Amino acid sequence: MRYLWLSFVLAVAVGACSDTDTSAREGTSTATLTTVQDVDACVLVDASDAASVLGSPAVVDATSAGGFGETSSCAWITDSDALLVVTVFEGRMFYGGSAGLPGAEALEVGDEGYIGVEPTFGGVNLQVVKGEWVLSLSAAPFGVGNVEGLPASMTRVAQQAIERLP
Repeated sequence: MRYLWLSFVLAVAVGACSDTDTSAREGTSTATLTTVQDVDACVLVDASDAASVLGSPAVVDATSAGGFGETSSCAWITDSDALLVVTVFEGRMFYGGSAGLPGAEALEVGDEGYIGVEPTFGGVNLQVVKGEWVLSLSAAPFGVGNVEGLPASMTRVAQQAIERLP
């Protein structure tokens, strides 16, 4: 189920290329970002952010970190297979809006945004826009005890992350 959810999220997020070298991530600063190639989604939303959303320590799923073209993405996973996929897009055209999520709610984060529960898998999806940047967070709640707390924690992490973008 974890791989099905990850495949779905990555397909929605335009996909990701494999990048197992984490040494470059450790020193990445978000202070001088100008293009998506300057963004490391695994730094923008780090391990402590992922743990605060998923409720337990998370590590990067090395098969999903990276990105291509106008994206940077990272997947955080816990021992119980709870998953948080972070994708940063360069360009407002990547903002999907909430049309595909019945019951999605507008967020007052960045310029515009939404959060909603994905009806097929029960995951929580969030997208926010800041200028030409789009931040997407998708959480698969496998093993997460407090599913009701996901929207609040994801919104808090999105607010912090979007403030780090130029």
